Amino acid sequence: FTELLARVDFKESTLKEEKEIPKEIFTVKDKITFITNLIKEEKVILFTDLFYVENVSRSELITTFQALLELIKHQVIKFKQEGTFSNITLEYNEEGGAEVVEIDEYN
Repeated sequence: FTELLARVDFKESTLKEEKEIPKEIFTVKDKITFITNLIKEEKVILFTDLFYVENVSRSELITTFQALLELIKHQVIKFKQEGTFSNITLEYNEEGGAEVVEIDEYN
């Protein structure tokens, strides 16, 4: 995650043009729904697949990470890493915890 943030920071720092910063249009709850639907459909995804999106902002990275932590906390998804620095895989927890609708801290 630190590497992802550094990459976005570097990309943003190399842009010299002035730009307007738009209000973010996503929430933690939206990201929870997005990640849950993606994992249910794909069954297994890589951690990095959630973050390697073109033109992603630092704020969106952080919001996505918060949503991922909530899903792990509520045992909606499981994650695995075979060894140090190896890929982290995420999968839907069939025996699972709370459904997304029950995670209402971010309404």
